[in-house]
Amino acid sequence: MLEKYIDQNVYLFDKEKKERKEYRLLSAASGLVLEHTETKQIVLDPSEELILPKLPGELIVKPALIWKIRPAKTDQFNVSYLTKGLEWESKYVVES
Repeated sequence: MLEKYIDQNVYLFDKEKKERKEYRLLSAASGLVLEHTETKQIVLDPSEELILPKLPGELIVKPALIWKIRPAKTDQFNVSYLTKGLEWESKYVVES
C-alpha cells in the first residue's frame, strides 16, 4: 500500500512531543525513506507514527474484480469460475 504514496507528502507523529512533521515518501521497498519537506534531511525507518493523507484515487479498499472487455455484437456474456471449497454471492455492475 505504501508504494501508492511514493513521492507524496506524509506525516510523522511524535507521541512524546505531540508533534507532527511533514515528509515526502521517497521509498518503501526495504524500509521507509523520507525527506523532510522543509530541511530536506533524509530519515531512514523512523520510530514515529506514520500518518498517511487521504487514499489515492486508484486504490480500491473493497475487494473487487474489474474486467475490461471489447464491445461485441451481443449483449450476453458468460462468466465461469473454477473453485474448490469456495462460496460467495456476487452482484455485477456494467459500465459502458
